[in-house]
Amino acid sequence: MTSFQKAADVDPKLPEIHLAMSLIYLQQKKYDEALAEIERELSLVPDSQAALATRAKIAAAKPASAP
Repeated sequence: MTSFQKAADVDPKLPEIHLAMSLIYLQQKKYDEALAEIERELSLVPDSQAALATRAKIAAAKPASAP
């Protein structure tokens, strides 16, 4: 993850870096972090089918918040 973070720090507009970080966070069950990264990716590439699919995976995996 450190390498991805360094790359994002150097060039936050680097395509697909946020997608990769989101997938890593999703595997680690860090859903809020995953969602934040996928939203960054979608702000750069709004029509990314991979990013949209990943956002749906995050939403499906994230436990519902208690009221």
